[in-house]
Amino acid sequence: GTVHAPPVTSVEASEGMFYGCTNIEEINFPVSQAFGNCTTWKYMFYNCTTLETINFPDIYTRSLEDCESAFENCENLTAINNTEHMDLRGTLSGMSLKNMFKNCRRLPQLNWQGMGVDTYTIGDISYMFSGCESLKSLNLKNFITSKVTNMSQMFSYTGYSSPVFTLNLGNEFNTSNVTNMSSMFSSTGQDSTNFTLNLGNKFNTS
Repeated sequence: GTVHAPPVTSVEASEGMFYGCTNIEEINFPVSQAFGNCTTWKYMFYNCTTLETINFPDIYTRSLEDCESAFENCENLTAINNTEHMDLRGTLSGMSLKNMFKNCRRLPQLNWQGMGVDTYTIGDISYMFSGCESLKSLNLKNFITSKVTNMSQMFSYTGYSSPVFTLNLGNEFNTSNVTNMSSMFSSTGQDSTNFTLNLGNKFNTS
């Protein structure tokens, strides 16, 4: 079915809002929905296994501090609309993006071109895109990762089944403080006939 979320002018926490809703195919947020003061999307759509489309308003999310498992296991999700201004520059020390899009197996794209992702305070981005098998491209040019310590399986099976897959980490993807990179690129783009990987100039494994 389709859910039309009621108008809410200000949301401060959305943790587990649609957790485990397995009979929803589409969620529409009204234009008046405001996420500007929202601090957490943790488990917001976790295990929404039948969800196909999320229509956000033109969202600004500068206050988000925790997005762990926000879309995890949304295995039939094919579109997350209006994420151009989605901003993950949270201020909470230890902020987590772990598992954020894990196992979004059918999602073909993430439009983050206009999104700021200053992960200066984030320690864990492990499994963030793991299992996003259908992604055609992923551009992380705005990721600033100088404080990240855990990137384990971040891109495992990302783009795995996509015929063409491009992964661009950009020049702010800094691995100088990372202590765990285990299986970071395991099976990334494995079945792609055209796979391009740009590590940028701050990816360092020494």
